Amino acid sequence: MLRVLCLDRDDTGLGPMMQTILRDYVDELGIKNISVESAGINKKSVGQPIAEFAAKELAERNLSLERHVSRHIGDVLDLPGLSHVLAVGKAEADGLLELCPSLAERITIFEIEDPSQQGEEERRQCAFAVEAEVRTFAADKLL
Repeated sequence: MLRVLCLDRDDTGLGPMMQTILRDYVDELGIKNISVESAGINKKSVGQPIAEFAAKELAERNLSLERHVSRHIGDVLDLPGLSHVLAVGKAEADGLLELCPSLAERITIFEIEDPSQQGEEERRQCAFAVEAEVRTFAADKLL
């Protein structure tokens, strides 16, 4: 089974958004035997729900992650067993590599800035960027 981890700072915004969009896309493509999860590098955010902007952008795509509760990468079981990691930036990738250096070749860095402190249009553009990156990743690495 393939295991994909979507990684952001707090596991409340971009990570869960990537997770939900990727899950939907792999279902659309008919890809079986894949697990998609998310986590963050910030221990202080553990237990938080999905960010409002992320929930809103997912809802505009008829997607939802209602029961999401953020977690830290240290809580992900079997880190070395991950097939792929999608990180929103280098800092997040570096945080993961501190715990599990063997994942270096399995990390894809998107370089997407957290839009939580930006306006609605910037958030919308960020969501489109996440969707495009996730679809490109799936086409390149999962098909």
